[in-house]
Amino acid sequence: MNVKKAVKGEYGYLRAQMKREIFKTALFFVLAAVFLVTGIALMKHKDPTITFSKAKNNLLTIGAVLFILPGAKFLVSTIMFLKALKYSCPAELKEKTDALCANAAYDIYLTSYEKNYPLYAAVCSANEIAALAADQGMDENAAKEHILQILKKDGHKSVTVKIFKDREKFLERAGSMDMSAEAVEKGLKLRAVLLDVSL
Repeated sequence: MNVKKAVKGEYGYLRAQMKREIFKTALFFVLAAVFLVTGIALMKHKDPTITFSKAKNNLLTIGAVLFILPGAKFLVSTIMFLKALKYSCPAELKEKTDALCANAAYDIYLTSYEKNYPLYAAVCSANEIAALAADQGMDENAAKEHILQILKKDGHKSVTVKIFKDREKFLERAGSMDMSAEAVEKGLKLRAVLLDVSL
């Protein structure tokens, strides 16, 4: 899979985004190290008798610190994606879901203040969302209420949300949902809200 092309909601997003976050983290930490070492080396070259503590007091050290700050932010993000990666949608589930409907979202990791709700897949159509829990220990009712609250804040009312833990029941429901052009268009708005609040 092309790392650059996977976007939120697409199959393989969690893995692709984790790779991007690792790259950005490494880049910023390497740049910080280069600035720090270069600054110290220049100071030592200018005055070989200067102590290390004084040699690091230069403008390049400030540049190193400025690279560390976003590097630390990306490191936190990398840790979150590493944690979420185990909830990536299995390939066979993706194939079965795609055979039933064309508008499914994959690798959804909903975040909230209290808990996170990983979903392998979600199908949105008209005013209905059917999703498959990626964590069998997840409280599907709490996840449902979390989704409904978010949708309500975004102005979506009278939406039915069903979170399944059983794959076959999820696939059965996904296959019976309205896939008319109008229903899919409405569902895409629900899908966009789901993705906005996911990792």
